[in-house]
Order: sequence, then structure tokens, then C-alpha cells
Amino acid sequence: MFYFYALSFLPWLILGLTAVLGLALGRPGDSVRRRRYGLGVVGLFVVAALLISAHFWPIWTGQSIPYEDWYAHMWFTGWI
Repeated sequence: MFYFYALSFLPWLILGLTAVLGLALGRPGDSVRRRRYGLGVVGLFVVAALLISAHFWPIWTGQSIPYEDWYAHMWFTGWI
């Protein structure tokens, strides 16, 4: 409902996330073990973000869903 306010900081959020994920991935000169670990962390973050986005997609797009499904999306009592 108040996504308008998020638009002003969205570019900075994207820049910050890519910077942090780039640091987690490691530099090209780092050891193979370090780069693999960083790739695992970045991959886990991306997969988690995609799964959470898929979970909340019906809410974000305003689709009609049953009450039980809607209630399953309300993880905190303050969201209701």
C-alpha cells in the first residue's frame, strides 16, 4: 500500500545489496575455498529471496486468496 515511499530508496538498496554480495563472493585473487564458500552464501541468499518473493507474490499483486492462505502470510501479529 505504501510502496511509493520505497521507490526513493530502492536504487540504494539494490546498490548496497550488490556491494555486500560482491564482498561475500570474494575477490578474484582469493583462494578457491573462499570463493566457493562465498558462492554458497550468495546462492543461498538469492534462493531464499526468490522463495520468499514467490510466497508473498499473491499478496503483492492483490490476488484473491483464501483466508487461511492470507493468514499464513501474517508471520507477526502486528501485521494483521
